[in-house]
Amino acid sequence: MRLSNKKGQEEIAGFVAIVLIVTIIMVIFIGVTLNKKSYDRKNIGLMYYLQSMSQVTSNCSSYGANYRDVADLIRDCHNNRKCSSGANSCEELNNTLRSMMNATLTYGANYSRSGYIFSAIYKFGVQEDKIISIKLGNCSDDYTKADITFSDLPGTITSSMQECY
Repeated sequence: MRLSNKKGQEEIAGFVAIVLIVTIIMVIFIGVTLNKKSYDRKNIGLMYYLQSMSQVTSNCSSYGANYRDVADLIRDCHNNRKCSSGANSCEELNNTLRSMMNATLTYGANYSRSGYIFSAIYKFGVQEDKIISIKLGNCSDDYTKADITFSDLPGTITSSMQECY
């Protein structure tokens, strides 16, 4: 009698182990499936453009010769910091972005793109603050959008670029 109880316990333990392994595999599979973002080539191009934009050096310096890149300038603008020259960081950010976008992006009636919208938004919990928004050309419902996020403790800043057709 004792031998048959032991076999039953071993079978139950084996069954529980198999169920646990299958459950873990299913959770991992579902997590990977839900996390996949489908990017087409346009989104990837916009994402690369945003990443490059965020690393461009501006004319705003802080503490001497340390010139701020656009990502730092977005943070400075959000936190109401000034450049070491006394210039307003938000005005410098606006000038830097506009000149960069006008020099590198083509849009209008003679092009396949009708316009662009750049925006940077600070998020902390449910709080959202628009830092800057620049619109070039005309935008309608047909667009592609990409964004990058970087930290500005205690929250994050999301820079977005919308390419309109």
